Parts: sequence; C-alpha cells; structure tokens
Amino acid sequence: MLRLLARVSLFGAWAGGALMLASALLVAADVLARNAFAAAPFASLELSRYAFAAAIAFGMAHALVARAHIRIDVLHRLLPRRWHGPLDVLALGAMAPLASLFAWHAWEVVRESARLGAVSNSPLAVPLPWPQGVWAAGFTWFAAVSWVLLAWALLALLRRRHGEVAAIGGMPGLSEEMPG
Repeated sequence: MLRLLARVSLFGAWAGGALMLASALLVAADVLARNAFAAAPFASLELSRYAFAAAIAFGMAHALVARAHIRIDVLHRLLPRRWHGPLDVLALGAMAPLASLFAWHAWEVVRESARLGAVSNSPLAVPLPWPQGVWAAGFTWFAAVSWVLLAWALLALLRRRHGEVAAIGGMPGLSEEMPG
C-alpha cells in the first residue's frame, strides 16, 4: 500500500516537473515571439502560474513520502531514540490535519469560482474552476497520503516496529527503505 502511494506521488511529482519544463519552454517561446514579432501569443505567464500551483500541490505528497519536508529536529536529536518514533508520529499527526485544511480551503475556492462563473482576466478567459480543481486535487492527494502515512506509522509504533516508523515518517537517513 505504501509503495503504491509512493509511486503515485512520484508520478505526481514527475508530472509537476513536466509542467514546469513545459512552462519554461512556453515562456521562452513567448519571449522569442515578443522579440521577433512584437507579440506574445502563448499567455505563458498565466499558464505557468496554473502549472506551478498544480506542481506544488502534487509535489507536497511526494515530498512527504520521500521525507523531504522541512522539520525542526532539535528535539529529535536531543531526546533518546525511544522518543523518535512518537515524535515522528506526532509530526505526521500535525501534517495530516494541516494538509486536510489546505485541501478543504482549496475546494472552497473552486466552489466559489464555480458559483461565480469566474474566468481569468486575460485573453484566454480560462474558467477558473478548471485549474483550481487540479490544484485542489493535488492538495487532496497530499491530505490522503498524510492520513495513510499517519495511520501506518501509528500502527507500526503500537507494534513497536521503530525502524518501520522511521522509514515512514522519520528523519531521512535513519532508514531508506519504504515498508510494505
């Protein structure tokens, strides 16, 4: 199960990276067109903003699975090893509700844009619920991954499988293998 979450999250991160590459190429094409023809036909600024928001939202799940989120680990380093597992579970326990809050608010933005029939203030006139929906879906995936990792880490902690807890939510370098 955790490997599947890791693979899907990695796919989301790769897709986000591909969107960033496409955005860079689109911006470059706009710059070339602007200099050659005095026109910017691709609306690269608007499209790259949508791509960036989606890439960040989906990338957060991969960062969580890869244990790449920034943590303040002063206590982790000062306390005995027996406290590392509970601290790791506590960190995931703080992340899951926060990720859920991000997702909930993102869907509120989508609902409000849909209610208003909002479109972008550009020549493209993109219906805003579409790019916002992708952004909200990324945060929803992040929240789902957070809750699953929390549940697995808590279960491993209760079973006294400290290496498994470290592999799921611990500090990078303690255990590089993802269980299960």
